[in-house]
Amino acid sequence: HAAGGRQFELSTSSLSIGHAFLETSPMVRLAQPLMQALADRLTVSVALAIRDKFEMLYVTYCSGRHIATLRLGVGSLLPMETTAIGHAYLWGLAEPARETLIDELRQRAGAKFDANFQGILTSFEELSRTGTCLVKSGYQRDTYGIGLPVRLGSQRIVASLNCGAAVVGADFTKVGT
Repeated sequence: HAAGGRQFELSTSSLSIGHAFLETSPMVRLAQPLMQALADRLTVSVALAIRDKFEMLYVTYCSGRHIATLRLGVGSLLPMETTAIGHAYLWGLAEPARETLIDELRQRAGAKFDANFQGILTSFEELSRTGTCLVKSGYQRDTYGIGLPVRLGSQRIVASLNCGAAVVGADFTKVGT
């Protein structure tokens, strides 16, 4: 019970469920050393995310040494429609599920979705061509993300992997795709 009332609230002990999952997850245990090696080699942050409604939830996260970070970590939520990790997830879905989710994103965002949808289509073209997509300043100004879809476990659950960093004062208009 919440103090002084009949309502309920989550206490910090509820976090133990999430921590128990992360500590015992074979997916996390296998992915983290590879992700950390990649983060260190490329001096980026690397995240593995799954869908949480209309956002991408980081289930594991590694950061390279000496990089400017966005203060993200396990449990961070990023918007699906404006990030590389979200675009990669969408592309990794079977077409009927992808179309349904894009329609739901469109209804939720309204008129501003059109600009986001062009970015999604650009990412889909890159993913078809190279297996990865690049989104510049999608989550926050002066940041970039490179995403790719992955399938996890025996049930082949769609997730996505992202490498990215903040580049203070970046001028992405001079960088090609």
